[in-house]
Amino acid sequence: MKIENRFSGLDGLRAAACLLVILHHVAQRLDIYSQHFILQHIQLFFLMGNTGVSFFFVLSGFLLSYPFWKNYISNLDFPDISNYAKRRAARIIPGYYASFAVSIILALLFIPDMDYFARRLITGLTFTAGFHYTTLFPSFVNSPLWSISFEVFSYLLMPLFMFGLFRLAGKKRSFKKGIIYWIFALILIIGINQLIHMYLTPDNVKRGWEFGVTGGSKWWMPNYNPIGFFGHFAFGIIASGISAYFIKNKKLRDRIADKNIFDIASIISSAAIIGLLCYVRTEEEFTHSIQKQPYYFPYLTALIAILSVSLVNSRFTGKLFDSRFMRFTAKISFGLYIWHYVIIALISFYVLPEYMNYMAIKDWRLWAGASLLMIVISYGAATLSFHFIEKPFIDRIQNVREKVFKSKRKIRPGKLLSAFLLCVLALLFIFPLLWLLDASLRPPLEVMQSPPAIFQQSIWKSIESYTRDSYLAAFWHFDVGRALFNSIIVSSGTIFLTAIVVSLYAYALVFMEFKHKKFFLIIALSTMMIPANALMIPMYKVAKNLHLLNSWFGLILPGAVSGFGVFLLRQYFLKIPLAVIEAARMDGAGHLRIWWHIILPLARPALAALAIIQFRIVWNDFLNPVIIMRDEKLMTLPVRILLINDTGSVLAAGFISIIIPLILFLKFHRQFTEGLTEGLRK
Repeated sequence: MKIENRFSGLDGLRAAACLLVILHHVAQRLDIYSQHFILQHIQLFFLMGNTGVSFFFVLSGFLLSYPFWKNYISNLDFPDISNYAKRRAARIIPGYYASFAVSIILALLFIPDMDYFARRLITGLTFTAGFHYTTLFPSFVNSPLWSISFEVFSYLLMPLFMFGLFRLAGKKRSFKKGIIYWIFALILIIGINQLIHMYLTPDNVKRGWEFGVTGGSKWWMPNYNPIGFFGHFAFGIIASGISAYFIKNKKLRDRIADKNIFDIASIISSAAIIGLLCYVRTEEEFTHSIQKQPYYFPYLTALIAILSVSLVNSRFTGKLFDSRFMRFTAKISFGLYIWHYVIIALISFYVLPEYMNYMAIKDWRLWAGASLLMIVISYGAATLSFHFIEKPFIDRIQNVREKVFKSKRKIRPGKLLSAFLLCVLALLFIFPLLWLLDASLRPPLEVMQSPPAIFQQSIWKSIESYTRDSYLAAFWHFDVGRALFNSIIVSSGTIFLTAIVVSLYAYALVFMEFKHKKFFLIIALSTMMIPANALMIPMYKVAKNLHLLNSWFGLILPGAVSGFGVFLLRQYFLKIPLAVIEAARMDGAGHLRIWWHIILPLARPALAALAIIQFRIVWNDFLNPVIIMRDEKLMTLPVRILLINDTGSVLAAGFISIIIPLILFLKFHRQFTEGLTEGLRK
């Protein structure tokens, strides 16, 4: 039973916590009074899913304090706090900032009235939103972000308390001293929380959810506060200390585990948690807890801590919790937590407006369909977030090594001059984009000023007139959001289909033997020489005969053919050793299996380069959408920009159309250059 490398059962528990939170927000969309009696009670239970936040805090306290407990019990030095800080920053900051940035953009585009916006923005960026009711929800369209500042505060307090334990215990350390210390620390936390209730409780003016987000935050506080939530964290720390003691004393742990005591305890504590949630599902908020703390503190919190200890040391219940699906969910749980409410907002903005409002949907079938769509998209968004935003930073911290820098370095004038000239050149190239951003944020009278308004006075005074009216008009009045969605669908579908069609074509040219291979290569390359204007009428006739007019497929299918892509992938495939292919054939692999399992993984750089090139072509395509599309709701972004009759909205939509491919290129520029140079090099 390898406990130190992976704690048995805790992945499943983390996944369950994440799913509980998602189900809580799902249940909030359905009108409970319009449902059957049985469905009402199921919905009431799911509404208890907000207690998943307490699960998260207990688990974080457990996992993060374990290295400290391990060193404490083993009489080792205090763990490297800089390494702890770097790992926490890498795990939280990239994903949180990405989600927060998207949430802020959506709020600017779709929420007309936002009180205390600047204050929320600053506290959201600095993880201090949880210290006042006016900033508790840093984003108007992503409410789960409220807990991140509380969690970061707990990250800071835990090492401080642990440092006190190491100093007080000195060299005469014992498990008993450590547990007693943390029990007194928990009592101290409860005492400080009581003082917060006595002296920092907000007044009753506009206090309640009927007064909007700020009123709801005011109602929550001070029941929700950073010190109180550190109490949840402390239960996880105590549970971690008990587990560290069992891991250190293997004989005692095995003796208890052989009697299945841990498994029995995990089953009983799980049943107790479910029973408690069923019992309180009809009770008012902040009942059945001390100091009116949320999530039935300390009863539910203690049960979660007991369940954590018993699962880690169990024989079989931990394995039951850690199913394959639950392990995957646990891996992307942070992404699910910070992105699922953004998906809810997008569905409400573009698909089902009632989905954002509390208990606004009466038809449970409509609610179930929208909820299933939200969950599926959330899993996709969380997976992408983990692999492209979170994991690169985590890997970078794990693989970082100390570098020794020379104390003296020679400064070469030639290199300094080259760097200066490159900076000037880069500024010249980026100036049009900066002007476009500046103009899109200006009121109508300042948009067309010459020279630009930003050069007519100081920067700080010039930006005082910035407004988001152009972006609001673009999305609300000119339906740019739908056009943006259409462009994303068409571009993504084209890239996916291009990768399949072109890679199969190139595979056949390189790895299959048949007559007239050069002829088929020439045919593919000759498509690059045909002017686009010459294809207008044939493409229209083909699309009409295939009933593809006014359809996304009418744009995706023609775009999936790329003569340059065939040439690029063929050149790349030629560099793959034939011995690899022959070995696969000897093992009985057919062409499709070789293509899927060997060729495509080896050709990722070339596929990335092709994807970026094809994305740029399809994203900026104007001619084909004009020919194929008739319905304005299906038009892509370049066509929609042409139909906008407001200068500010044109500038806003134009900036959006430019910045998205630019961000993608900056993200994948290494793969692009690597794939392009390797594919075209002999």
